[in-house]
Amino acid sequence: MNTIPEPEDYSVKEVYAFFGLAANSVQVLEKGLVNMVVTFKTFGLRITRADFDVIFESHDSRTLGQLLRAARDHHIPIPNDTDTLLTQALAKRNHLNHDFFTDHAGHFMTESGRRTMIQRLRDLTLLFNDADRHCVPIYRPLLEQRGISEETLQKHAQELIERSKHDHDA
Repeated sequence: MNTIPEPEDYSVKEVYAFFGLAANSVQVLEKGLVNMVVTFKTFGLRITRADFDVIFESHDSRTLGQLLRAARDHHIPIPNDTDTLLTQALAKRNHLNHDFFTDHAGHFMTESGRRTMIQRLRDLTLLFNDADRHCVPIYRPLLEQRGISEETLQKHAQELIERSKHDHDA
C-alpha cells in the first residue's frame, strides 16, 4: 500500500481501523522477512518444492524478532540503515501488539486523544511499510536469479485476487 488514508473522523471505529492498518503493515513486513530468510537459506541448494515448502513453513510461523535473528544468523547482507530500521520496527511492533491500547487508555476516551492515537498508528504504518521496502532489494535479485520476476509476482497476486473473488461468491 503506497498511501495511508486520511481518517474519516476521530471515532473509536477509526482508531480500530488504523490499528488494523498498522497490524496489516507489520504482517507484510514479517512475510517479507520470511521471504528474505528462506530465499537466502535455500539459494544454490538443489531441493524439491516439498523441501522448500517445509523450510518456508518452518519460518512462516516465526515472530518478527525470530526472523530478524535468523537473518543475522544467516549473515544476510543487511545494510546498517536497514538493520537499524528493522530493529526499530521490531520494538514498535511489540509495543503495538502488547501495549498500544494500554498506553493510550486515557486518549481513547476523547476525540483529541483518539486523534493522537490515529496519528501514531499512521506513523507506525509508515515505519513498517518503509522497513518492508528496504528489505525487498536485499532478496529480490536472488529471486530473479531463480526465475521469479516482478512479472511472476504480479501474476501470482492477480491469481490471489481472482481466487478471493471466487471464494467470496461461493
